[in-house]
Amino acid sequence: MKRSSAIALALACTAILGWVAYALADPPTGTVTSYAIPAGGASGPTGTNVGPADMAAGSDGNLWFTESGPSEDSVGQIGAITTSGTITEPSGATGLMGPATIAPGVAGTMWFTEPRRDGSVEELTTSTGTVTPAPGLPQDFHDPAGVAVDSQGDVWATVNGDSPFVAELDPPYDEESWEQAAVLAVGADPGSIVLGPDGNMWFTEVGADKIATITTGPSPTVTVYPTSGALPDGTLGNIVVGPDGNLWVGVADVAVDGAAQLDGSLRLGLAAVARSQPALVRITPAGDVTAFPVPSGYDADPDVLAAGPDKQLWMPDVPGTDGGLTAFNPTTATFTPYTALVPTPDTISSIVKDPAGGDSLWLTDQTANTIDNVPLTPPVTTAPPTTTTTTSTTTTTSTASSATAPPALSPALLAVSGISKSGATLSGTISEPAGSPSTSVSYSFEYGTTTAYGSSTPSATAAVTPAGVSVSATLSGLEPYTTYHYRLSSGDCAASSCVAVTADQTFTTGSTLQPALYTNVGLTTTSGHVLVELHGKHRFVSLTTGELIPLGATVDALHGTVLIQSATASTPGQLASGLFSGGEFTLSQPRGGKVTVLALASSFKSCVAAPVAQAAAAAAKRKKKPAKSKKVVNEVFGNAHGQFSTRGHYATAADEGTKWSTSDRCDGTLIAVTLGRVAVTDRVRHRTFVVTAGHHYLAASG
Repeated sequence: MKRSSAIALALACTAILGWVAYALADPPTGTVTSYAIPAGGASGPTGTNVGPADMAAGSDGNLWFTESGPSEDSVGQIGAITTSGTITEPSGATGLMGPATIAPGVAGTMWFTEPRRDGSVEELTTSTGTVTPAPGLPQDFHDPAGVAVDSQGDVWATVNGDSPFVAELDPPYDEESWEQAAVLAVGADPGSIVLGPDGNMWFTEVGADKIATITTGPSPTVTVYPTSGALPDGTLGNIVVGPDGNLWVGVADVAVDGAAQLDGSLRLGLAAVARSQPALVRITPAGDVTAFPVPSGYDADPDVLAAGPDKQLWMPDVPGTDGGLTAFNPTTATFTPYTALVPTPDTISSIVKDPAGGDSLWLTDQTANTIDNVPLTPPVTTAPPTTTTTTSTTTTTSTASSATAPPALSPALLAVSGISKSGATLSGTISEPAGSPSTSVSYSFEYGTTTAYGSSTPSATAAVTPAGVSVSATLSGLEPYTTYHYRLSSGDCAASSCVAVTADQTFTTGSTLQPALYTNVGLTTTSGHVLVELHGKHRFVSLTTGELIPLGATVDALHGTVLIQSATASTPGQLASGLFSGGEFTLSQPRGGKVTVLALASSFKSCVAAPVAQAAAAAAKRKKKPAKSKKVVNEVFGNAHGQFSTRGHYATAADEGTKWSTSDRCDGTLIAVTLGRVAVTDRVRHRTFVVTAGHHYLAASG
């Protein structure tokens, strides 16, 4: 290649890359709405209000935040804000001592650290706004910094002190105690913690300038990265899961005029002075570490970091600068600053993407005592710059892309074919509006056992016209007799606004039955011998092939395993599936819900047999209540992926993608979890809680 041509090509590529990076950004609209926190909330030593510190999205769709003053005698508070801007400060969450970090829990709860109340970690119920003290952390001296909940419902906290450690609390939280999951090196100063994409917990070691992970299995193991050397000089901020599926941490050398930072990510509203070049650090689940320095002259403060709704990372500017935000694109490794959004020298202590899926960011402004909403706009679709390079021999003109926005795509799903126990063929069509030119489109099918998908077919391309084009992909290696979610994703440019996806659909391996909501279920014998008795009949018949069976039927799976498929919506293709065995149960699907209920058809006649009666008589003579027999009268084993519950005589177990058993015994109903977790409702004591793998619960008969 001639040197002049090479220069022209390099300049053209630079122009294209620069425009793509810009097009991928969802810039703020410039209109920021601030919602003032009511007077009388958290207050400092003089009674004045202090601003919000940390914030997280709750399962109730609201944002929950902590309010904590800068001194030991400051009164703290937990507050909530809806996406419409209504702020409440529940009376049950007042008078706290230094609430700092907050994270979502399970079943409508939030967890927060309260370092000044003997170093505790507390639970908050979002529906009532009440705080429930958790069991005390191990050791006499402790200072919790970060808190997060894993996929099994276990609560994890990083704890500082003379001997720092990571603590774990299993549900049910009022019956278990914190455990020292791992003791860390002296001076590690653990800070922010988050559930990683690999299912393990990841946290910062601020004192050691490292990032660490701890496994969530029965024997937690800590691994520290980088394995040699340290991260760039500076203070580690909060750790987040990025849009690229990696872990990201900000590094900023920040002095806070005598006020200690809470966990390396939260400051208390005082002016800060940057002393070295800040950076973002990416760490893959495999432990590979890469640093991305913030460009010189930028005011970005990566000490506070969040994943936005636009596949970018966002951070505020250093207090006292221009009151802006900076976006970082993990794909192109580019920083984009946006200035003059919030008043200066306000301190932004946390950023959260809109919990309702809107294209906006929510900020906590400690200085102004407000919660701020920053709307984002779709990527700019104006023409990219044209670059012209002239030499003595060559003149090259290059345009990065057409000024015309690509046409909108309309992907649609077709029926699944070739369903086997371990595979299926997914099909669909992609079209564009009438009059549009043929467009090159990239597409893939996303699939998985939940709507998080997690797997995707290889990206392919197709020429799309208004008449539409058919696309397909064959899946293999799937789990047998399992319901999979899938959708078709297609895009004609790199920007997120150019990508169109279909609604979610489902299929079940090993079966093509399509049950109807509130009408019937699909039953297929997968092993052994299964019997079915229809409602109103008085005779069991063998289930020889896959059939649609009306609700109200009773299934005898004592000597076999049955695959149950149920509809979860009136739209065809929305299914749930589960494998059940071991006992007898009746099927129902209460209207207004999506859950298929397996009510154990249990008889307790054998519980009053002669030996039990004799024991009761003997105990009566001793004036002592006899112990009831643990004899099992009926039980069902389940392996399901959501939308099923097994109802025993004294307790109900609702699956959340798991393996479990429900046993009616003479002394009560026993729920035992083998894998995952279930939501258990004690029908005698009227309480609901989560039981995780390796644990069980007996709802006593009284």
